[in-house]
Amino acid sequence: MRTEAAHLTDQVFPRQPVRWWVLAVPKPPRYFMLREWSLVNMVRRIFLRVIA
Repeated sequence: MRTEAAHLTDQVFPRQPVRWWVLAVPKPPRYFMLREWSLVNMVRRIFLRVIA
């Protein structure tokens, strides 16, 4: 894992700051999202709109 992280930071990512975004979804909605990809896409679009 350490070598992969070193490779990513040295070779893959550009020399610009990188910001990581994490979307944590509570367990009950996760079960619905497993079955309904349209719900996943809707949540993704809302998430991207909020951070943009």
